[in-house]
Amino acid sequence: TKVSYDLLFYILKHLDIDDLIRLRHTSRAADEWVSVILRRRIHALLSNFLNKPERFFLNMRLTSTVISGSSALAVFYPLLGIDFPTLTLHTPYGTFSQVEHHLKVVEGFKAARQPVTYQVYGVRGTFKIVHLQRNERTIVLYHGLYHSPLPSILSSAHTAQQGFISHAGFCMPYHSLTLQKRALFNPLYPIQPTSPSVDSRSYQALDGMDWVKHGWELRESPSSWEDLQACNGVGSALCASAPRYFGD
Repeated sequence: TKVSYDLLFYILKHLDIDDLIRLRHTSRAADEWVSVILRRRIHALLSNFLNKPERFFLNMRLTSTVISGSSALAVFYPLLGIDFPTLTLHTPYGTFSQVEHHLKVVEGFKAARQPVTYQVYGVRGTFKIVHLQRNERTIVLYHGLYHSPLPSILSSAHTAQQGFISHAGFCMPYHSLTLQKRALFNPLYPIQPTSPSVDSRSYQALDGMDWVKHGWELRESPSSWEDLQACNGVGSALCASAPRYFGD
């Protein structure tokens, strides 16, 4: 009935990304429901910043642009209460100018400050970050060094910033930690800024979010959390026998 579908989507809109993945494996219908929910969440996120969200979503496919940082977390974990006026985007090397042009010409954003450049230990080349602003909304646009946006995502300060959403897929590493508002510092830090008058601490808040102020615990090792020291099987965060993927 119509009431039952309303109730179903009310429940679905509160589920985190891990629960949605488990649900979509149960049936073809569930897979379609989850797809609809994720589309709605992404559209809602983009609508907070853009006048033409569907057009930009198509542009993401053409330019291999991905949504990352706290922006992606807002889609993956609706109950964490992440609602900040910043959209974090990562682009490959060859499409940065196209995305920046779209945001300025089509959406009316303007440069909010001088571009920031920085280097990451172990990575050749210089990353660039552009801050665009329109009214109270800010977009942080990362200019990657390669044909994939992933290297710039992996240069993020900590693991909670490393989830991403592309036009056709998504990834959220360290789900068990993120769900508890916990994150691990990136071992590549500290990064080396190349712009004048910029120190490495400023990059911790480049996505517009003061993580500690909003209740996140940031540490260097998961073993520093006492409840994670014991291995309780492959489902535990520190199990050496668990299959590992991107982010582990």
